[in-house]
Formats: sequence, structure tokens, C-alpha cells
Amino acid sequence: MPKAPLWGATLTVRKGLPGTYQVRLTVLGKSYTAPLEIKADPRLKISQEDMAKQFDLLLKIRDKVTETDDTIIQIRDVREQINAINARLKSDPSRKGYCRRR
Repeated sequence: MPKAPLWGATLTVRKGLPGTYQVRLTVLGKSYTAPLEIKADPRLKISQEDMAKQFDLLLKIRDKVTETDDTIIQIRDVREQINAINARLKSDPSRKGYCRRR
């Protein structure tokens, strides 16, 4: 089922804030770890605190758009189910005379 066209722009969220991390890769039950450093773009003149606030806001926006999108998909699914039930009832000979539109 297609996604709802709620968000016309791209929402690029950094994968992580500048800092030192550790990454783990597990292959066939064996884990490998390595250090990883994400460096800030030196062209940007922004504090770590402001970067963290922006990151948190972008995550909240992404999560809310995803939640709304999922809800719209559920509504569409329920509507299809109702339409299918109505179609079956419309052709059901045992309901003739009982349910009339007013």
C-alpha cells in the first residue's frame, strides 16, 4: 500500500552527533567491534548543544510523520475492509427487506 503524501521534502537526519562511538558487526555468530569517530563539519559554526537540539527535533519530526503515515495506512485498510463487507452484504439475498437506506 502506498505511503501517504504528507511530507513533500526530504528529512535528512544525521546518523549520530559528533563524538566517539563503538560499532559492532556480528557475522555468523561472531562479533567484531571497532572505534568510530564522527567529526563535526568544520564549515558549520554551531555548538554541540545546538547540534544536539537540532538532532532531537529532526528525530521527533521524523517519528511524528512516520506515526501519522502509519495511521493513514491503517485507516485505508479499515476502509477497504468496510467496503468489502458492504459489497458482500449488498449481494446477500438474506438481507433483502431488512436494511434499507433512508
